[in-house]
Amino acid sequence: MSGKRRRWLGKTAYTVTYAVVAALGVSLALAAVSALYDAGASGVKFGQFVVGWLLLGYAAIKLRPTAAWKRDSESDQATSARVEQTADPAAEDDERSDREKAAAAASVLNPFASTDGRVGADRSGPDDFGEAERGGTVARYVARLPPASLVPLHPDDRPRAGVTVGATALCLLAVSFLIEVALGV
Repeated sequence: MSGKRRRWLGKTAYTVTYAVVAALGVSLALAAVSALYDAGASGVKFGQFVVGWLLLGYAAIKLRPTAAWKRDSESDQATSARVEQTADPAAEDDERSDREKAAAAASVLNPFASTDGRVGADRSGPDDFGEAERGGTVARYVARLPPASLVPLHPDDRPRAGVTVGATALCLLAVSFLIEVALGV
């Protein structure tokens, strides 16, 4: 399987897993609140409907592109200069040791390399990418559940927060609709 296709499949699996886990968590919380107020299944359905639309609006805001005047062109230029410098060995400083040069090249060429240039030396499993993992506890938990664990992703390759929140909102709205249709609530 090609790298691009594998990454797309991994992102899709992660997004579906995240949406199902988050929708389940929200639904359980709504069920507890609904039980406290004796609202039953209609309270859960209504809560899912409201929370789903609120999350969909939040996802739309999170997915908006950054305005051109708000972009940090200095950091973009610094990143491109660092990549060009690392790619051209003649331009590198002779003062750095060979070990530092190898670590710099490995960090640019291989995102799975550790800070000292060793590839995969500190990995204990297919989805354990070291201490620099992006995201919180929920993201790490979701990455370990199937189907997301079947196609592990580097934390930097995971979908943006707006995508996962939008998928969660759609999942909540779908479950709310199914409760209404199937149970007649």
